[in-house]
Amino acid sequence: MNQKGFTLTEILGVLVILTLIIMVAFPAILSSLDKTNDSVDKATKNLIITNAKSYANENIDHIIEYGKTEYCVTVKYLVDKDYTEYPIAHTSKGMSEVIYNDWGVKYELSGDVFINFKISESGCN
Repeated sequence: MNQKGFTLTEILGVLVILTLIIMVAFPAILSSLDKTNDSVDKATKNLIITNAKSYANENIDHIIEYGKTEYCVTVKYLVDKDYTEYPIAHTSKGMSEVIYNDWGVKYELSGDVFINFKISESGCN
């Protein structure tokens, strides 16, 4: 008798092979996603610093009037003043969960040049 279809052994064999492929591929995919998120977060921090540099250089006359050597600007302020066009989200925590608005960028004035721009996750405290 000629029956069409697959035997239980054939189906189990295919399932075993698919399971092995998934077990090998899944960790590599997760690792790739983590690396991508880290790259995006690094690029986002560089963008924030670049925007803070633009703010500082465009407002240097006003900033120098304070007579200090250390300054800080929050990401929220940069967003409010259109130095950054949108609120920036932390990719490794989920795009909607953590926003960088509370972060600050600290920098120093040396002569008439701003230097040492650094992200401060604790803000401008």
